[in-house]
Amino acid sequence: MSFIDLLCCFFITPLKLCAEIIECAFDRIIPDLPQNNQLFFIIVFSFTGILFLWSVISTIKYLRTQKMPSPFSCFSGYLAPSAVLTLLFGAMIPGTVIASSAVEFQSTHYGPMMLVLSTFLSWAGVFIFYGGLLYLICGEKLKKILRCLSWILIGCAAVNYLLFRLGTALSPLLVYDDISEIGTTLSEKIINGAVTAAVCAVFLFLFIKKEDVCKGLCIVFSVSFFVFSVMNFFRISSNVKEETGRNAFSGYGDNYSDSSALDLLHLSRNGKNVVVFSLDRAISRFIPFCLEESPELEDSLSDFTWYPNTVSYGKYTIFATPAMFGGYDYTPFEFNKRSEESVVDKHNEAICALPVLFSENGYDVTVCDIPYANYRWIPDLSIYDEYGIRGYNTMEAQMYRSSEDWPVFVEANEETQIRNFVMYSAFRCSPYFCRGFLYNRGRYLKPGTVTTPSMELLESYSVMEQLPYITTITDNDNGCLFIINNDLAHTPSLMDSSDSYKASVLEEASEYANNIRLDSDGNLLEMNELQLRHYHVTMSALLRISEWTEYLKENDVYDNTRVIIVSDHGRALFDDMLLDNGTHIESMNSLLMFKDFTSEGTESSEISNDSEGLTVDHSFMTNADMPYLASKDLFTEPLNPFTGNAFLKNSGEALVNDSEFWEDQYYTLKQFDYHDSVWFKVKDNIFNKDNWTVTQN
Repeated sequence: MSFIDLLCCFFITPLKLCAEIIECAFDRIIPDLPQNNQLFFIIVFSFTGILFLWSVISTIKYLRTQKMPSPFSCFSGYLAPSAVLTLLFGAMIPGTVIASSAVEFQSTHYGPMMLVLSTFLSWAGVFIFYGGLLYLICGEKLKKILRCLSWILIGCAAVNYLLFRLGTALSPLLVYDDISEIGTTLSEKIINGAVTAAVCAVFLFLFIKKEDVCKGLCIVFSVSFFVFSVMNFFRISSNVKEETGRNAFSGYGDNYSDSSALDLLHLSRNGKNVVVFSLDRAISRFIPFCLEESPELEDSLSDFTWYPNTVSYGKYTIFATPAMFGGYDYTPFEFNKRSEESVVDKHNEAICALPVLFSENGYDVTVCDIPYANYRWIPDLSIYDEYGIRGYNTMEAQMYRSSEDWPVFVEANEETQIRNFVMYSAFRCSPYFCRGFLYNRGRYLKPGTVTTPSMELLESYSVMEQLPYITTITDNDNGCLFIINNDLAHTPSLMDSSDSYKASVLEEASEYANNIRLDSDGNLLEMNELQLRHYHVTMSALLRISEWTEYLKENDVYDNTRVIIVSDHGRALFDDMLLDNGTHIESMNSLLMFKDFTSEGTESSEISNDSEGLTVDHSFMTNADMPYLASKDLFTEPLNPFTGNAFLKNSGEALVNDSEFWEDQYYTLKQFDYHDSVWFKVKDNIFNKDNWTVTQN
């Protein structure tokens, strides 16, 4: 970010935001106002600029006719509360967001520290520069009112930011994964409004009775917010330094960071190939509706068996991944039984078990983007080096750079990210009844309804889109194993439903209007915004896989390739699968689909339809069955190379845990902490709530 860009943040960004907010307000008041009306924006921006020039001229006149106030009187008057607000809005809040997962913002164009700096300068422009200009040209009565309003704003912002938090995950564009908390219930809004009003009343009373006390408290607030901001700075710096020393960009091992080196997925014409797609958070419930909507998808997946009755061992990746990749030796219960070994070592063992088995039996093995490898956000795939297994971080390779739309995507994302960081501070410091309006579906009062896919989405989407191009057909007689984890289904976003759910610049309004789907039995699925976004990305991931399977057919490697599509967990989207204690069955309902070498479905008494299309098998399954499905009938003894136990199919029941503590803070620990969670024994039909029995609380 250049010096000119920083100056623009200070001087221009406040004016631009003001113009956009005014335009958005007109959009709300006059719905028929043409969207993206550039002339209207120019008029509004010009009007705002005129106000700015008037302020400057008035300030110059004031300074010519009045005595220049001392710096101390300015600070103790208006600058004290404006400094508090600038530190809170511009430094502490964005710094806290980035410090929670700094490495996610490291891959952005500007980097995490520049995002904080640009946000700080923007709010400094709002509160100190433009607010200071306004303060200087006002009379004494208006000055006192401005000081009072600034002090009350401090109380309102502090209580709403510090006491009324939001617990759901944020994307790098500051869009919430789960927007249910943003609306909140009526009772929560009443409580929040009452607390906010009470705090504001106390602050008003202090200002009226003891303005000098307010000045002293401003100093206390300023020092506190400054200290927290500095702490965030060191957290960000430490996190980025630690992660970038272990990720794809450091050059260790074979970690993939070159989008031109596309020779990743090796398939044999002569041997047997096994390909596993781990689609993080793919929603199993959507499958019948996806197939009905897309005949091409239904045809491509006609040789697959779908297991809708599949349970995961946890609601989050950190708990569900070990069993999914390593089988029943790594379920949560078995994980904690090995209490003398570190959690990270057990996790690494789980994600290495299947690749090592295949590698030791002569298979060509490649793994990509395996989650939490060595407990790093950007997977540390050097753990595979000692076994001679290739590991690549494809989602860090930015394959979308090959797209002709890439410059448009990048420019739009950079502008949106900087803007959203500024608006996010106002959103987080506002009372509940304002948050839905300010959030505005993640647009933060940006005019219009045209949206551009995020970089986070493009990282995952581009890998799936280029599957045919990263696939190489060989004459290797020993066969191949390829395991890839992908976050496309984990990034709820709107895709272009008119063009095979591809990532594109699109009109949001038309996508939201099309929120109803039907399955082949006529069942209707009406989706809200969050559900629709999940549907879009799940559909997009499946369509990209179907395009790849067509490529296999064209190159005569389809019949000798076993394909597994699995998700580590689901998501709590629909309340019809809610247990009495509040646990959502759907959050632990994994997607599991399987195509064997002969392109035939499995045989089971639970199969509910004919063999002309996708086979639906209602047998009880868990996603820990994946290693068994991948290795069955390939080896005399498909044993876990680390434990010596066989990769087995489930025994008919599962002991699962609903822990919410999903952060990767276990690096130095030896066991997962399940003290505040519930253990369930589930069997037979997971959709029957009576089959979920609490065994430990």
